Amino acid sequence: MCEEKNDTITRDLFKAFRNIKHVSQYWRQPVAGCTPGEVMMLLVVRESMEKDSHGLKASELSGRLRVTSPTVTQMLNVMEARGLIERGTDPVDRRAVRIRLTEAGREVTILAKKAVDHEMELLIRHLGAERSQQLIELLNEVFSYYKTRTDEAGECE
Repeated sequence: MCEEKNDTITRDLFKAFRNIKHVSQYWRQPVAGCTPGEVMMLLVVRESMEKDSHGLKASELSGRLRVTSPTVTQMLNVMEARGLIERGTDPVDRRAVRIRLTEAGREVTILAKKAVDHEMELLIRHLGAERSQQLIELLNEVFSYYKTRTDEAGECE
């Protein structure tokens, strides 16, 4: 009996994880002609500029987005051509290049943040504050669990 219950929980949990990828379609919509990946990149650059006005190096951006450097470079080339980001020399290390938002890039991040905030407000209204907080805690715990497993697996290599 207990084994059957575990099988059901396993199946239902797997299905829930499989379904969660479809949820992002509601808050990962294109914004101002930018793909969700481009929007995410712009948001990461904006966040870094709020902490350090010099911007990010491409390698830092690659690490934060967990994508390869060639992927970041390709996206940056497209966004620079569209006037959303600019590359400039690092004031401390003249050999390094820093990525910063242009005003147009900043406007895209403002529109994206409004869209995401709206979707999250609708979800909070649907779940209620208490269940929303529970969801946050559970999702953070799942992330922590898998991050720990990934870190431990990396140490064995």
